[in-house]
Amino acid sequence: MATATLCPKCGSSAVRLSRRRLKDGVLHLLFYSALRCHACGHRYFRISGASLAIPIAVLLLLAFLIGIGEIVWMHYQ
Repeated sequence: MATATLCPKCGSSAVRLSRRRLKDGVLHLLFYSALRCHACGHRYFRISGASLAIPIAVLLLLAFLIGIGEIVWMHYQ
């Protein structure tokens, strides 16, 4: 899979998603994706913007609902 990023080691644009490894657990939980360069084989991480959209949307929805709940609570007290 080609991505719009460049390899930080050699500058090649021929990079692909790399397989997940057990030691990637924490980074994967923090929404990072592993990439591997076809030219030099370097494996590196970058933040995955698409996977951040869902948690951000959930947090915004929760903030909205809490805000509405507080307004309703204050109105009926």
